[in-house]
Amino acid sequence: MAKPKVKGYGRERELVLLLERRGWWASRLPASGRRSGFDVVAAKGGKLVFFEVKARGSAEPVYLERWRWEEALDAAARAGAEAYLAVRVPPFAGGPRWWFRPLADPDSVDHNKALFRHPLKERERWVGFEELLSRLDHA
Repeated sequence: MAKPKVKGYGRERELVLLLERRGWWASRLPASGRRSGFDVVAAKGGKLVFFEVKARGSAEPVYLERWRWEEALDAAARAGAEAYLAVRVPPFAGGPRWWFRPLADPDSVDHNKALFRHPLKERERWVGFEELLSRLDHA
């Protein structure tokens, strides 16, 4: 089984390549979380987008430490960027492997963390890769 950092790097790189194939400039941010709060940054046609990337093998929720979530939202606001949580899941019934949700739209926030329910548990608040690109291209 891959170590979390190795697995995380692979998922981040996968997202970068997907974005680049669709005409976006995209890059991993080294040591994300320590400074920027984001793993991937992408730009196209004057639009700037930040991604916090997570991988889930099961339908468990995604938690972000509250301080990190708040810093990420602040960084995106200062940069004039849109911020998304990107979750990669194993292929289920032919559905998307990548799901996206605005980082500013958690299911709940308490004093320690922001919680996002898994895309397979609550699909109506998530979009797949193609729908995300369509929204970004037409915004």
